[in-house]
Amino acid sequence: MVHRTMDDHLDMQHVLSFIPLRNHMTVAHIRSGSGRFTIPLAKALWGGKVYAVDTREDMLEAVRQRAKEARLGNIDALKFRGSKLPLEPNSLDGALLVSALDGNGVAGNAGLFKAISGTLAKNAWLAVVETYAPAKESDPSPGKQISKEEIVRLGTIVGLQEVLFRMLDNDHYLVVLRK
Repeated sequence: MVHRTMDDHLDMQHVLSFIPLRNHMTVAHIRSGSGRFTIPLAKALWGGKVYAVDTREDMLEAVRQRAKEARLGNIDALKFRGSKLPLEPNSLDGALLVSALDGNGVAGNAGLFKAISGTLAKNAWLAVVETYAPAKESDPSPGKQISKEEIVRLGTIVGLQEVLFRMLDNDHYLVVLRK
C-alpha cells in the first residue's frame, strides 16, 4: 500500500467540521499514515478515543511520536494486514479514511469496506476524503482516484447509506456514510 499524503492546502479543521463528531466518540482513522488527521481528530475527541490503524509500523511509530509531542493520551496505534482490522465488532462511533482507497474501484476496496462496516456500531458513520481532480504529476500515486459513486456503491453493499457529499476544494471531496 502506498501512503499518499494530502496536499498542504487541505485544511484538516475544515474537513473535520463536516464530520458528525461528538467529543466522547470512539473513532478509527483507518490507514492513518503518519497521523496528519489523527492528531486533530484526537484533539476534537478529547473525551473519547482514536485508533490510528495502519499496515506499516513506521507510520504507527510516527503517530505515537506525534501524539506524545502533542500530549494526547487518547490515541492507540494499531497494526493491521489485508482487510482484517484489529478492532472489536460494533465498537466504533465512526471511522475516517483519507486518501486511503485503492483506485481499483469497488473490487479493490470491498474487503476493507466490509471490515470497517463490521466495526461500526448502529448509526455510526464512515467519512471518506478522496481526490476528485484528475491525477497531477506531483501526485505520488497518479491514476488512483476513486469516484464518489464508487464509494457510495461500496457503502451500499455493506449496509451504509450516503448522508453527506461535500466538495472540500478543487481537488478533494468528502462523502459521509451512515450505518
